Amino acid sequence: MARPLFAANTVISERLINRCLTTYLANLVNPRSGSFSIPVPQVINGIPQSVLLNGEFSVISINATLRPNAQGSIHFSIRFYADATVTASRTTGPVSLPIATFSPEIVLSTAIDVPLVAQVVGDQFQLGINLALASITSFSVDLLTPSLPPAYQAAVNTALADPSVPAALTAALHGLVAGGFLPATNALIPAFYDMTMDKPLVPGQQWFSVRLPVTQLVFQVGFKKLAAGVNVAPFTSASLADLDDHLAPDFDDRRNTVDVETVANLQFLEDFLNTRVFPAMRNQFVAQQLRLNEISSFTFKTIGTRRGFQQGVEIVVDLTYWTDSFIQFNILGNTMVNARATIHGYPYIQYGRLYFEVNDVDIELPESSPMSVATSNSAIPAPRNFASSRCYSPTRIGPTRILPSPVASIALSVPQPTISSTSESTSSASTLGPMIKNRMSSGPTG
Repeated sequence: MARPLFAANTVISERLINRCLTTYLANLVNPRSGSFSIPVPQVINGIPQSVLLNGEFSVISINATLRPNAQGSIHFSIRFYADATVTASRTTGPVSLPIATFSPEIVLSTAIDVPLVAQVVGDQFQLGINLALASITSFSVDLLTPSLPPAYQAAVNTALADPSVPAALTAALHGLVAGGFLPATNALIPAFYDMTMDKPLVPGQQWFSVRLPVTQLVFQVGFKKLAAGVNVAPFTSASLADLDDHLAPDFDDRRNTVDVETVANLQFLEDFLNTRVFPAMRNQFVAQQLRLNEISSFTFKTIGTRRGFQQGVEIVVDLTYWTDSFIQFNILGNTMVNARATIHGYPYIQYGRLYFEVNDVDIELPESSPMSVATSNSAIPAPRNFASSRCYSPTRIGPTRILPSPVASIALSVPQPTISSTSESTSSASTLGPMIKNRMSSGPTG
């Protein structure tokens, strides 16, 4: 039995998540720190002293490790840095006098498991972790330099074992970002599908607006990857067991995998356009003498092109055109011509941009159309095969002019790679329906 598909799903590599975390930390403007001040009584060389360790801890690195688990958590290794001050003062006598001062640098490391959460950014979901749920209870000292005299080193070790240190580390972690949400991925998964268009001849005046929200987001942590998918009722109803977490081999280095693979369910897009968008996209002039009556059919299918057979689309549009024929007006009293146009074309991605190429256009005129009657009753002979003419000249439509606009808008909701990308579409006779995939690879790592 065929496995049901999500409306869209994305698989992200552990490598890309760690690069996102590194980039986020590197671009923090005002990272908050966790301050600490810990006195330790110590007798050094027979003199009672108070050794005070103070400073501020800040996060310098976060590294994620993705492994399958039932809780949907991600394991994070975190390192903290402090430019500390150690001050030793006498505790006897009327005045506490400083005896020695040191300025060591301290690096601590810890590990936490934090559940994965999602938030909506613009029109897409972004996955990350809620740092407010993180609490540090233990850590290890990776570096303390320069070395201190043994007695003062022992005092610093005692100070670092104080319960206030984990609290300072937790405060530094919580202060990384307002609200506590630390993004672990780009915004890659649609949160809703929206199609709004102005009237072609009346800019600023809305023609139609269709909005379809995502009804369910599911995600799971896999081995060195993270997969997420969305359902849109009533079109899709896939479950977590149907979530595909496969990552294809890298194009440049097949020993590695790509960093991102996004999949759009073309059967869902086809149903969405045919049942929600195109019924509202009708009875409107798209040019001075051309009115779009309705888009009666939109289908993803295999088409013949100059490059051979490939996956494309077939769009059937009912149009009305008002000619400048004086003869037709004299005979019929109007110049209206009804026609049905069948358009074949295919989308493709080039340099990270989506294009649509019109392969051929087949225009059919009913035998009883005013144009056919006008030509048959006039002295002007009708052109051969006038009722059905086909144009095969391919037309490339760039990213600023997509045909049809709703198709491009929906397709562009699948994130477009900016480094290197390919697209492929496959159709199936099963209930799976067709899919389109976009892949991104950041290249081999050094």
